[in-house]
Amino acid sequence: MVSTISILWCDMRISEKLMFCIVAMQAFNKRATAFYLARDFEHSIDDCHRTLKLQPDHFLAMSGMGLCYAGLERWDEAIHWFQKSVTIHPHMDQIQTYITKLKSKGFGGTSSL
Repeated sequence: MVSTISILWCDMRISEKLMFCIVAMQAFNKRATAFYLARDFEHSIDDCHRTLKLQPDHFLAMSGMGLCYAGLERWDEAIHWFQKSVTIHPHMDQIQTYITKLKSKGFGGTSSL
């Protein structure tokens, strides 16, 4: 039989682990932003992936990854991540503008990433 104390202890441990994941996710996303601002796009992309591993629907990490790929002139990858981000948050007007501009230049075809 499981005691109330055991249940409370397990609940506390789960809460601590969840809090760690939230803090880590936010830290990775903030560091990704710092790397982006320093034009260190590859490291920023790495941290965006880490953020998405902890929170798969983090639209800011997705749009940030799109900006990094644009900075690297990897246009198809940029549009891929921009599109993923606006699927979750369709009211990001600037990202919508980037998608429109890239599509008008022939990027974002049928290639799957």
